[in-house]
Amino acid sequence: MYKPNLGRLSRIRELREQGLTIDQIAAATGYPRSSVGYYVNRHLGGKTRGQKRFDEGSVEPQIPRVIYLAEPEPRIDRIEAYLRSIEHKERP
Repeated sequence: MYKPNLGRLSRIRELREQGLTIDQIAAATGYPRSSVGYYVNRHLGGKTRGQKRFDEGSVEPQIPRVIYLAEPEPRIDRIEAYLRSIEHKERP
């Protein structure tokens, strides 16, 4: 078994505690993403995701409103359309 790089581990721990993701840590430090992912999963309990922080002034997501302009016409399948056309032809 190998000894973990304590300097790398402490730097990754600092950034992870700030809420950065594995991709963000790899970009900030220049360490390979696979190494950062290994250290996070192996030594920092990486099963939980980093929490995103929201400022007080952040906008809450709004629920989109749906406006129906007209009621959708009921669709009929091919068999129903065929049977209706036959009935229409049979009538005098």
